[in-house]
Amino acid sequence: MQTNQPSNTSSSRAGGLSGGQPGRPQLPHNESVSGKAGGAQRVSASEIVNDWIAWIAASRESAIDVAGNAFDSEQGASDSGEQIITEEQNRRSNPCSFDLETFDAERLVEVGIELCTQNATLDRAGQFREVIEAGREAGSWSRAETVLKSFVGAVQTQIAEDDPKNQSITQSLVDVAGAIYESWYGVLLGPDVPRPLVAIEGPLLQCIAWRRKSADLNRLSTLIVSKPPSSWIPMAVAISPLMRSGTWDIGSVFPTLLVGLQHPSMAAPVLDLANYCVHSQRTTEHPAKARQESLVAILGGVISRLALAEEDPTSLGNTTEEIQGVLNDSIALAVALCDAVGLMGARNSIGKLHQALELQHRRVQTEAAASLARMGEEVGRKALIALAAEPIARLRVLQYAEELGIESEVDEAHTLPLAIAESQLALWLSEPQHFGLPPHSLELLDVRTLSWPGYDEPQQCYLFRYAYRLPHAEISNIGIAGPLTHTFGCDLAELPVHDIYAMFAGWHAEHEEIFEVAANQWNSAQKKVAGQLLGLLEQHGHDSVEPLWLGFFLSEIAVVARSRFENSIGFAVTDGVELLWYPSSGRSRPLGPTEVYSLYKGRKILKSFNGHDVFESEEDSEAS
Repeated sequence: MQTNQPSNTSSSRAGGLSGGQPGRPQLPHNESVSGKAGGAQRVSASEIVNDWIAWIAASRESAIDVAGNAFDSEQGASDSGEQIITEEQNRRSNPCSFDLETFDAERLVEVGIELCTQNATLDRAGQFREVIEAGREAGSWSRAETVLKSFVGAVQTQIAEDDPKNQSITQSLVDVAGAIYESWYGVLLGPDVPRPLVAIEGPLLQCIAWRRKSADLNRLSTLIVSKPPSSWIPMAVAISPLMRSGTWDIGSVFPTLLVGLQHPSMAAPVLDLANYCVHSQRTTEHPAKARQESLVAILGGVISRLALAEEDPTSLGNTTEEIQGVLNDSIALAVALCDAVGLMGARNSIGKLHQALELQHRRVQTEAAASLARMGEEVGRKALIALAAEPIARLRVLQYAEELGIESEVDEAHTLPLAIAESQLALWLSEPQHFGLPPHSLELLDVRTLSWPGYDEPQQCYLFRYAYRLPHAEISNIGIAGPLTHTFGCDLAELPVHDIYAMFAGWHAEHEEIFEVAANQWNSAQKKVAGQLLGLLEQHGHDSVEPLWLGFFLSEIAVVARSRFENSIGFAVTDGVELLWYPSSGRSRPLGPTEVYSLYKGRKILKSFNGHDVFESEEDSEAS
């Protein structure tokens, strides 16, 4: 690890930093795609793209004035960091301010989407699919993904603003989301579609559910029953807004969604939603009560399959990926079924719940124990209380113990903040998008109270060392719980504890004045500043310097680059005052540029929030 300091002074300003979301670029409301007022005439995809190009080109002269050529003018405009930041914020608030000479095609499409959403008519917005189709025919999947992601973001931003004056636009966008999914259903799920594009199906459907209006939910239910998502994960994403709020009509979803129980991708999320309605006291009778007999039979089949898989995993498939996929789906369904039959009071399921209690999977055990306890079975109550000792099950056990009125029987040590934090990290690690299973060990590394970005009050922060013992290797690292739950792919074991906290804080911080601009999008002013900072790297012995991005951090600007230092390749960050560099060569899980930049930001944030001496005692201890 190598850290160089060009000077002993450090300029850090993090006052006012909050956890707010960075603003999305906004476009003029009085401009249409073509530069004229409204109009619903249907046009081709190529004409839309031409409209976008024309609109951007028409703004090019004013864009140059805004975007930074003034910084190079003969009048000698200031090169101060504050003005460059202001210029960059202007560029971000006006997408037209990109210089066409460096304007990449994907950004062009994104600008077009933003134009459509700010000046939407359904007919104009409805051309998204044609543009995506054109990109697909040309083999440009990244273009299609950019279009869809931008559209989803625009819809969600529009809904979040909840402006009564824009309700017609919002409704048009929601309608288009459904139309895109419906007309592109076969394409999205095609065997040749890259996974990132397949992953858009959940957010597209989520756009319809976001407002939780009855008409939207009726349409969503009908749509996904007729065209089920590819797996339970996008299905869960689609209905997630309903799991976060009770202000929606159950009758607009059930019983229509129950038809989806016949589809493997829908069964678990549909039951989870029905279970939620009972747990949240939205209804006293389970929405799937009429299907109790068939659900009990399905539960028996799923439990038998999981028991067989514990003895012979190859019974689920021929490849590791196939086995893991079937296993995850089966566990999700088993969990939902165990919970559902318990909420229904289905005593004909007690024998099968006893079988589920014998499985090795802790989440399945927890649901089976809770349902047995709910129906008065002593063995279920005892098993549930005992499972509080397992970090992966603890949070769910505490929730069910409170529901059942037996929380006083849980060991107090399992209810303390430390135990809760341990459970949060274990759950995070076990999610399918992370490790997919709980760690074999979790050990507390450090705990301290810190003022943290995004919070008004100081937060209790916990660092845990976790480990996975695999057949041919052991994977260990350090994760955080408290103000956030997260871990990095790089190995943090060699970092000082205060730098581990700093890296998490820098990664977690969000603010409208904290953003990055990739090297291939720099304007002339940014290139000038970057050149000066990159020159400092060379002055301090770095060569083979490759710039990656400029980081705008409140009043400061830093460059992030790949470089060689003392015959090792690594990643550097410098703002002209501080210089961080960490090697990447010769290490199995080195820090990448994102982690090094997060460390840079986090050091400044935590010292600003907590005082420069917050880590002095630890640093003194390490020095001794």
